[in-house]
Amino acid sequence: VNSWDDINDEQLFHVIEVLTVAAEKWHSFGGNWIKVFREVDGDCNDRLNYEEFRQAVRGRFPAMLISQAEMSEAELQGFWRRLDEDRSSDISIQEFMAFMRKHGPHPQGGELA
Repeated sequence: VNSWDDINDEQLFHVIEVLTVAAEKWHSFGGNWIKVFREVDGDCNDRLNYEEFRQAVRGRFPAMLISQAEMSEAELQGFWRRLDEDRSSDISIQEFMAFMRKHGPHPQGGELA
């Protein structure tokens, strides 16, 4: 993780946009990132490590089936670097929600759930 490149704000916006489109397509999430997190949290411990996150992005349903053409591996790794600010090697549902509230799209008339 420490050797992975950072992504800039434009790349971050792109990654979040791709995640948002896929989450809506596969989970009809309506801005509810908790729903998506829980759908892809295979061991139901409210935490994801990078491999779980990568599988959630790249894998088949209930994952989001996002190809490398849509989001490069470098973008995925850079997103994880930004997401895992404390470098603990995993993220809690609370960390994920705080990050997406700050950086993700906000549904009309409300805030991310």
